[in-house]
Formats: sequence, C-alpha cells, structure tokens
Amino acid sequence: MAVSTTGKSPPSRDGRARVIVDTLYYVYILLNVFRLNLGIPKLSQAYAPSSEMPDYRCCMDCTGFNLRKATRAVSQLYDEMLRPAGIRGTQYSLLVAVHMSGPITVTQLAENAVMDRTTLSRNLELLENQGLIDVASGEDRRTRMVTITDEGRVVLLKAYPLWEQAQSRIREAMGEDRLQILMRSLSDLIEASQAR
Repeated sequence: MAVSTTGKSPPSRDGRARVIVDTLYYVYILLNVFRLNLGIPKLSQAYAPSSEMPDYRCCMDCTGFNLRKATRAVSQLYDEMLRPAGIRGTQYSLLVAVHMSGPITVTQLAENAVMDRTTLSRNLELLENQGLIDVASGEDRRTRMVTITDEGRVVLLKAYPLWEQAQSRIREAMGEDRLQILMRSLSDLIEASQAR
C-alpha cells in the first residue's frame, strides 16, 4: 500500500491520536466482518489488578495487537484465494510493486513497502527461487536491483483475477465507503507512526 506523499506537515500529537482511534474503529469493523472475537478473554481467578500489578485488560485495545490481528485475518484470506497461482498475498504485492516500478533497488522497494530489509530479502529470495524476479547488482556493486521476469508476469496475470475475488469479498462485506475510509485511515496511520 503506497503512502500518500502530499508534502503536508506531519499530523500533531492530537491528530495522530485521532487517526489511530479512527483506524482502530475500522479495523474493529473489519475483524467483526470476519467474525473474529475481539472480546477480552476471561480472566483467571488468580488475575486481579493491584497496586503492584497494573490492569493489563486495557492492553486488549493495543493498536499494534489489533492491527496485527486484522492483518493476519486479511492475509489468510488473500493467501487462500491466491493459492491456485502458487504465491501468497505478500509475494503478489511485491510482484505488483516490482512490475509497476520497473527495475527498483532493494532499498527503495523496502521503503515503498514499509518492510524491513530482512523480511523483504526473505520474500525476494522465495520469488527469485521460483524464477519470478531477478535480483542483480546495480551500477555500483553495493546496490541490488530487482526486476520481474517473464515467468513473473505470467504468474501475475494468473493471480490477478484471484486477487480481485479476495478484494471483492472484502469490499462487499465492508461496503465501498467504509473500505475507502479504512484505506485512507491506514495511510494516515502509517504517516503518524513514521513521524519523528
């Protein structure tokens, strides 16, 4: 997912908090669409907040926890739908990014995907082993360039209608308006999280 680079100044602390709250609301809706239980688990009798022990129940509203939970649910759907093409959702997104950008450095691809280089390298290695991309030295040997192969384009064509089915399923369940609000909120959340 590309982050908007509108050149506007980063949101204020209150603005970032509002973005996070709004995004969590839409993540909550998305999780409910997939019938995941967001309720606080039953606490054991031994658990009781005290002056020495904080009340950790508030951690169930953790932004990171709930976003990872939503990501796992959505990733499972896309992985399942893309299985006939022989790739996973993350690999599909990377193939699309490389196809659209043309030859791109590993560093730039990591920045565009907001992905750490170790995770990206692992995914690129899988795609390279499948013959879907080439990773070669750039003009200077410190740079590595990624390009999509002809076989990668074939897999992308096969995967596209499967991706469309997954996308349609989410769009139908969420509704177009809520989905667009979620997408904007997620972009805002990325910007707020990266603001220094």
